[in-house]
Amino acid sequence: MLPSRARQVEWLEDVIDKGAEDEESLTKFCRRIVDSFHEMLTKDVRAGTPPLHEGAVFKSPFTTKVHLVAWMNGEHAWIVSSDCRFGDFAPLDSLYWQYTEHSRADPELLRKNEEWKVGDVVSRSQRYYHGKVIAVGNKCVLLECMNTGNIQPDSNENLKRYYVKVRGK
Repeated sequence: MLPSRARQVEWLEDVIDKGAEDEESLTKFCRRIVDSFHEMLTKDVRAGTPPLHEGAVFKSPFTTKVHLVAWMNGEHAWIVSSDCRFGDFAPLDSLYWQYTEHSRADPELLRKNEEWKVGDVVSRSQRYYHGKVIAVGNKCVLLECMNTGNIQPDSNENLKRYYVKVRGK
């Protein structure tokens, strides 16, 4: 999907070799380079990710990894890859999605968290904070504060170190 490093170098050599056209300003020359770079990145993207939904699996030219939309709230999506420790948030109306394409990878391979599952309740800070696991990635979870409704990602390592699983909640 992402052109190889060698292909990117060839592209840059070609653009710079052509140089600025007669009386073309530096700004216009740079704009032409950036526009052609975006064209190079997107030319192999067949179609943007189909309508987003939890469980959608996609690839992006910005990384070599497969990503999963693990959670959505109407405004943002929480995205995880197989080895991320916190995940990323992306606005649903972002232009980012036009640079992604559907992957046939199994979404369950990206939420194989041996330690945590959706619905687990945790506490920290001498039980001052209570959070509920609302989504999982392989090495991370998304927590919703049971008092405020705030959402935060955290890693399995941090959960093991700073949180206690609450029984019976």
